[in-house]
Amino acid sequence: MSLPGAMIDLDAVPLALSVPENVVVNGELVIHDAGQLHLLNPVAALVWQCCDGTASVAELAEEFSNTFGAPAAIVQGDVVEVVQDLAQRGLVTFERNDLQREQHLDVPIFLEPATACAGCGDGPGFSSHIHIAMGETIVSVGADLELADAVCDAFASYVVGRDDSPGETSPYYGLIIPTEPEPSGVIPVCRLHRGPTMLARSRSPERAVRALAAQIATHAIFPGFVPIDALAIGRNGRAILVAPPTNRVAYDHDVAQASLQVSDIPTARVSLDSKTILVGADVLGLELEPLLRLAALRTIVATNQDVEPRPLAWGVHELVAMGVRSASDGAQALAEFGPAATSWFDPDATVDALINLIDSVPIIGSAEPSMIADYLDQTQR
Repeated sequence: MSLPGAMIDLDAVPLALSVPENVVVNGELVIHDAGQLHLLNPVAALVWQCCDGTASVAELAEEFSNTFGAPAAIVQGDVVEVVQDLAQRGLVTFERNDLQREQHLDVPIFLEPATACAGCGDGPGFSSHIHIAMGETIVSVGADLELADAVCDAFASYVVGRDDSPGETSPYYGLIIPTEPEPSGVIPVCRLHRGPTMLARSRSPERAVRALAAQIATHAIFPGFVPIDALAIGRNGRAILVAPPTNRVAYDHDVAQASLQVSDIPTARVSLDSKTILVGADVLGLELEPLLRLAALRTIVATNQDVEPRPLAWGVHELVAMGVRSASDGAQALAEFGPAATSWFDPDATVDALINLIDSVPIIGSAEPSMIADYLDQTQR
């Protein structure tokens, strides 16, 4: 689904602003609002008057198509264009249909990719960019053309646009699932990037897909939960948070050796009462199976479970403790878990959640997986 400007979602529910003055002059609706005059032709006026906050853009287009007997595809394109123009003028706002889209969304924030450092470049290039609306943001996901089709299917109700000729522009996220070994014979890894930063890597294509879904889910709005930069490590429905390690590959090996499971991405959602964490993307209702099947066809070598740990199950887990790498005190925990410069989420909300978390759960003076495993065993009810 490709919409002009990659801004208007067909599932968005437009609501016309209440304005004190409007009058019809020579067939055009004249709206006076905040010192500005807006002239709407009969088509735009009809669309604006029908934006009552109860019908989505797609539903409005279907109603107009049925009423006037016009081709559905043409009508839908016209309605999208008109609604986008009305939004740019500030004459409509948007309501959402589901849990993640209930927020009042005036102008969604299109997240720009992270700025590259002088020596690390802009990150990999991609043949296609898929634009996904989530919460109050729109993020772009880069992929090859075949993967892009499957990503669009998986995130269908959230996709607001696609660009198969992105040129030199960089997406916010990038999904790489290789199809064959390197010419040198080296087995490539599947990766999820945020600009030049690698968020996740694995021999398993499934893990890369899970990481993408979980990462996109961090942009959704879940009342009662706050995102922080942390890995969740645990088993049997219980987890401990640790700050993202510098060497993720070595750390994952240690997690596997300790028979622990780890979250797909280095971001966790912590409940406001600090008792639970939310892992993964189950609540989004994604159709991941086609994407997972395509990814599985690209498996080059079986994943070694002694090297890569099993993923932590998606859902809610009991939050047992925080693991820090030196002194087990609140100041050290705040220093290790504080929001990174590249984090997109609200730093004030994150710091407030961290302070509450530090006051609510034990802080153990180690982030080593073996120590975490021992602590989970010792505190098991």
